[in-house]
Amino acid sequence: MPDPAVILDLIEAFRRSKTMFAAVSLGVFEILASGPATAGDVANRLGSDLEATGRLLEACTGLGLLRREGAAFANTEAASAYLVPSSELCMNGYIQYSNDVLLPLWSHLEDAVREGSHRWGQTFGSSGPLFDSFFPTSEKMRTFIMGMHGFGVLSSPEVVRAFDLSGFRKIADLGGATGHL
Repeated sequence: MPDPAVILDLIEAFRRSKTMFAAVSLGVFEILASGPATAGDVANRLGSDLEATGRLLEACTGLGLLRREGAAFANTEAASAYLVPSSELCMNGYIQYSNDVLLPLWSHLEDAVREGSHRWGQTFGSSGPLFDSFFPTSEKMRTFIMGMHGFGVLSSPEVVRAFDLSGFRKIADLGGATGHL
């Protein structure tokens, strides 16, 4: 019998992502940035259910985002770097975009393949430009841009190492975050 590990991992993958998305959205990592806290402390700060909060914290521990310190939970080094809003490397804007936009869009992949078209209208009821309805406030735009910045801080050095850019004096992003050149 073939090893089912790749299949089982893919079945489970969205659950791991959604666990991180929920913890970011609720502000778990931001709360723990000030130091370890019990599930009760975190639930009180969030105004959430104690048992459900405890399960979320345990799940984040299993994912390597939190660590246990007795009865308390604390951010791991990776969570402190990438999931705490005050960190220069914070990717929360991109995580929120993934949760709020990409996850719902991907839920219509079968229709996109059948019809060969994007699913923006089906998912969000909008037929206008892609980002017009996603950034209704300057704060949403700032959060997304900061998330892209965090993602770029990780990926840009790899791009620079992979390509010889010595012949260029200026580099410009012609897409302008619209997906069009």
